[in-house]
Amino acid sequence: MKKILFIGLTALIGFNASAQYKQQMLAGPQKLDNAKIKSFPSKEGFKNSNKKTRGGSIYLNYIEFVAAQEGILQATLDANSSLYYCFPDSNVRYNPPNQGYGMQYKSIGQVLDPNANVIKNNTPSGEIFIGNNTYTVDSIFVLGSYAKVSAAVDTLIMSVVHSGAANMPVYYFTGATATNYGTDTVRFASQDYNPALFNNAPYQVNVAGAPAAYTVKRPLTNADSNNYTMGANSYNLKYLGFSANAFNVPANEKVSVSFTFKPGYTWIAGDTIGSFNKWLFLSYEPNGDNTFMPYYAGDYNMSSNVYKDSTGWEALYVPTLAWTAPYSPEIHDIVWKLTCNTCGFVNTNDLSENMDITVSPNPASDNLNFNFSLNNTAKNVTISLTNLVGQQVKNIQVGAVSANNAQNINMSVSDLPTGLYIYTIQVDGEKLSNKVLVK
Repeated sequence: MKKILFIGLTALIGFNASAQYKQQMLAGPQKLDNAKIKSFPSKEGFKNSNKKTRGGSIYLNYIEFVAAQEGILQATLDANSSLYYCFPDSNVRYNPPNQGYGMQYKSIGQVLDPNANVIKNNTPSGEIFIGNNTYTVDSIFVLGSYAKVSAAVDTLIMSVVHSGAANMPVYYFTGATATNYGTDTVRFASQDYNPALFNNAPYQVNVAGAPAAYTVKRPLTNADSNNYTMGANSYNLKYLGFSANAFNVPANEKVSVSFTFKPGYTWIAGDTIGSFNKWLFLSYEPNGDNTFMPYYAGDYNMSSNVYKDSTGWEALYVPTLAWTAPYSPEIHDIVWKLTCNTCGFVNTNDLSENMDITVSPNPASDNLNFNFSLNNTAKNVTISLTNLVGQQVKNIQVGAVSANNAQNINMSVSDLPTGLYIYTIQVDGEKLSNKVLVK
């Protein structure tokens, strides 16, 4: 945990507030006045008339686009990832009183801006960006570790909100925070929570006059439990999936999500979390310790937290770029499954017109099944699976396939680390790709 201290957001007047853990400065933001902004960074549309598309679903995980933009390898990401406790009461400790500090994070959040340039610039060949289209959020997966040591029934709360109306106004930082990112102004889209729930599992809410939020309260079970030990590659992780009930997002709007752990047991101030059920979230520090996270102008993709002393921020999640000292939990591992009329398969030739294909299940945990048939005979068919930094992890040589001859190819993925992968089917040199989530 890095040094921090924050100035609370109170209209135009801030106040200093000292927290328990070796504080340094966290700047208070100002609300963006759009009338004073002459221009925003250009967001050119995706221009490639040679590509053929069809509607469907895609998976987006912001960390992959940052890794591609910065040239960060998966091994580096793994080395710079950590687990963090999420608990609604900062008076509970994550270590005994003489060894540690109270809970830091009461809730976590993330904004998805699918039209950000960093996403469009690093879109894998298996998908296209959403563009000026409406889309739905089908489901959301959060990577973490749940440890169940008692029979109490705990709940993980997910809330989804889209921008528009009064939701997600844009705030900005200047001064020291902006200087850290080599710019004069740092902007972010805010996420709101209900202060009345601050000490009782706060989670993201819509604000007055804004579109309704969609909330799911998921009871956690033994099947969601993992044993873990802190240390490099020594803990077991699991994506917990939430249906978003085809949450509709208007064209050109952002969407945000929050996750909050609500214990099913009672506790008192000073208790140590080790003896209770707990949920920890995984977060990445892409460029390693003692560095600031990447920031791209015009990109509102951002992870955030309700910090233990966030009362000075009124009712906002604190974005992870707000810290003036390097900060560890920069990008939470959250996967979004979206559907739109420009999502889905992409190819540069006419393979989609020659092939009927179903790839299931997605997400996959043990095996990935490719069921397809071709309208025309092919001399050579291959199926490969690569990770998000382009390394091939699976390859199947199918060989020659006759026209109208149904194929069922099974690929084992049980030995692969949890995460997003890209499968590619090549038929006589033509390619068709999309993503699959392994959990």
